[in-house]
Amino acid sequence: MIEDADEITVNFTDGSMAKATIIGIDDKTDLAVLKVDVSHPLPAVQFGDSRALRIGDWVMAVGNPFGFGGTVTLGIVSAP
Repeated sequence: MIEDADEITVNFTDGSMAKATIIGIDDKTDLAVLKVDVSHPLPAVQFGDSRALRIGDWVMAVGNPFGFGGTVTLGIVSAP
C-alpha cells in the first residue's frame, strides 16, 4: 500500500487525519511501521502479559488488514 508513496496520510476513526513517515517495512507480511506526529496524545491499547497465557485461553487480534476496515479475529491458545 505504501510502496513508492510520495506522501502518507493516516485517517483516524474520528475523521481527523495526520501525515506519517515510514519507520520500517516488512515485505513478506506486507506491513509497515509508521510514525505519526500529532499535537495531542493518541489513545493506546494496553498489551496483555503473554507470560500469563495458558492453553485454552481466548485471544483476540484487532486490526485493519489490507484496508478492510476494523476487523477482529478470535482464537484459543492451543500450544505453549
